[in-house]
Amino acid sequence: MIRVKIVLLLGLLFVSPQPGEADAPPLPEIVQVFASCAGRLTAQMQHQWLLSDPAADRTEAYRATMIDLLDAALPKGSGREALKFRSAARQAHAALLSRATFNENARDAAWAQRRVSVEITQCEALMIR
Repeated sequence: MIRVKIVLLLGLLFVSPQPGEADAPPLPEIVQVFASCAGRLTAQMQHQWLLSDPAADRTEAYRATMIDLLDAALPKGSGREALKFRSAARQAHAALLSRATFNENARDAAWAQRRVSVEITQCEALMIR
């Protein structure tokens, strides 16, 4: 019985929020959008590098601008939370790019390519050019 209590106690320690995490207010929506777009543009740029796409330079410039917007809008002390949004968006967009590029099912690949285009266009629309 003591072992069960110890295991339960250890489980609570790992699941419970760390000091400061519970007190952190949620990120403003615009910060979430900028962080997600920074992640998507990072994935897009890396994918373009992989394929030696000349558009990678333009994407890299857009990414730098998006990171500047994110930094300007980021509330003090919420960098870790923004990084979570950025990382999740980068991973999701990278998976979508792989699906669009390497999928043998043409219909599925075309759908993924349309999604990629829509998401990147939405992010680019946030910037004044």
